Amino acid sequence: MKKSFFGLLFAMTGVVLACTCHLEINDPWLRATSGGMTAGYFVIKNNGSGTKRLVGVKFDGPALSNVEIHQTITDGNVSKMVSIAELPIEAKSSLEFKQGGNHVMAKVTGVLKDGDKIKGTLLFKDAGADDSKPAEGVDIEFIVKG
Repeated sequence: MKKSFFGLLFAMTGVVLACTCHLEINDPWLRATSGGMTAGYFVIKNNGSGTKRLVGVKFDGPALSNVEIHQTITDGNVSKMVSIAELPIEAKSSLEFKQGGNHVMAKVTGVLKDGDKIKGTLLFKDAGADDSKPAEGVDIEFIVKG
């Protein structure tokens, strides 16, 4: 019963709650494509009392690979994407992944059509945590928009 209630809640709101690490992931979506690359967008809200670090993203299955966290940097009139290892999310704040800003890039094998659903995991560590310890995963479902 609990699982279906939360599934219904997600379907209605697009919010994924991750209670163990005090994070909320809102409106996760991927850009539709007929192959090549896609970009992923979402909002991370840190409801906890400490800073979290997004250290990785992975997708289930072979359709998406070579996933990187990107940041768009503008210098004068020139913008470029830069791959980064991690992004901090301060306590009681949000970090938005959007077009022209922070985003996730992935290589696509096949086609991503509008309405497709792709399961993924965002990987987090506490700020200052020992990097040899495994990251905590938050499972989410991305909706493909076209």
